[in-house]
Amino acid sequence: MTMPSINTSIFDQVIAGLYSRGLDLEKMQVPKNNSLRTGIHVKGMNVSPTVYQDQVEHYANSNGIPDTIDYFESILTSETPVFDINKIVSKEYILDHVMPCVVQKEGNEEFLSNLVSADFLDLAIYYRITMDAPFENENETASASVKHEMLSMAGISQDELHEAAVKNLHPVIYNMCDLLREMTGSKEFVFPDGSCPMLVVTNETKWQGAGILIKPEVFKDISDRLESDLFILPSSIHELIVVPCGQFDFDTEDLRNMVRSINAEQVEPEDQLSDSVYRYSRERNAVELC
Repeated sequence: MTMPSINTSIFDQVIAGLYSRGLDLEKMQVPKNNSLRTGIHVKGMNVSPTVYQDQVEHYANSNGIPDTIDYFESILTSETPVFDINKIVSKEYILDHVMPCVVQKEGNEEFLSNLVSADFLDLAIYYRITMDAPFENENETASASVKHEMLSMAGISQDELHEAAVKNLHPVIYNMCDLLREMTGSKEFVFPDGSCPMLVVTNETKWQGAGILIKPEVFKDISDRLESDLFILPSSIHELIVVPCGQFDFDTEDLRNMVRSINAEQVEPEDQLSDSVYRYSRERNAVELC
């Protein structure tokens, strides 16, 4: 990458500063959920962190250009974990570590173009492999999206991959009022009748937990307990909010407007799932689009 000219762009100033310290950087456009992000990484490294323009600008606005250059130099040149690639691309490892993720189908065509994916209502399912790596921080994880060539190399069919991904889903269900009480320390989060019928559904890591949407037996268990069909609201790609149908004096359009408003005002584009509302039908044992 040739040294960029310094101008008023914060990102370009930081790139110039990193370049002056001997970093050979590559600038690229990275398709993400609902977005296309501009990033940089160090050329020639097997595993290199990618630093994104919005991250750089956010940090620089609080810390100034010199400190930002120092900070991202340390990130870009930090020692990265060593992965056993032969192990990760093996059939056994992939099937044991695959997880399903869901994104909105419309608008994510480029993001999905090289990935193994399948249609689900107005969404698309794609798959990620979680990786075992020697991170110093036990809370750190790494993952990679599954591409068609990975399946070919491992001798796995898409149906086999999907079946394993669903099997690997382990739901975690929270009572919304308990969660709010825990977060705020308040005991006021109850409905007039003393109940709290809103549930948060995610997975064990609370990351990409909306993939639970493709496992109807999770919602069957909830609906059997509540003796009701369920509305499923996509809080984000990480979690779902579930309420029994008929619990509130809302129609589907009211709920859809609520989801749309929350997405627009509170959820980052990269974390948004959709503006749709879904319903679990007890009669059909299926998640459907309202």
